[in-house]
This record gives sequence, C-alpha cells and structure tokens, in this order.
Amino acid sequence: MVPELELDDDEDDSGSDCETDSEDDRRRGYRRPVPQGGALRVIYNGFYFRCLVCPGKMASRWNSMEDIKNHTVGKANSSSLREENKKWQRHRVLARNEGWMPA
Repeated sequence: MVPELELDDDEDDSGSDCETDSEDDRRRGYRRPVPQGGALRVIYNGFYFRCLVCPGKMASRWNSMEDIKNHTVGKANSSSLREENKKWQRHRVLARNEGWMPA
C-alpha cells in the first residue's frame, strides 16, 4: 500500500514558475516567434526599418520606408520563394498589412 501525499494549498503548482520574462529572453538572445496575421508589421526603431520575417540578418534593416516596401513586395511576388512557402506567405501577409498589396 502506497501512502497518499497531501499537498497544502500553498504548495500547489499553479504554473507561476513557468511564466516567461520577455526582457530576460531578449538579454539572453533567445529567438522569438514571428508574429502572424494582423500583428505582422514593419518595425521602426528610430534609426532603421526592420522586416520581422527576416530577423537577425543585416539584410533585414533599411533606412527608408521605400526600401523596405521594395523588399517586402519583391519577396511577396517572388516565384523562387514559393518553394519556401512559409517565408513567401509571411511576406505577403506583411505587405497586405502595410497596405502595399491588395487583399
């Protein structure tokens, strides 16, 4: 016979230990998932524009809105990227969210 272990209410694992700290994740350099749907937008940090579909690459930084628009629409219309369906589709969503392509 196995004795039962009784837990007090304060010992209950409510999952609070599992919450993530996004600031800590950023400092440690952990990768973040690419936003999807309506949350996928071009980011401007005061110095340059960033494409969230191409994170961590120098090629994901542009000095003007026109440059990032050309990148995004070019990737969205690229026939060679259709092989890599995920990136192609995300560039299309980004271009539509910014109003650069018809829905």
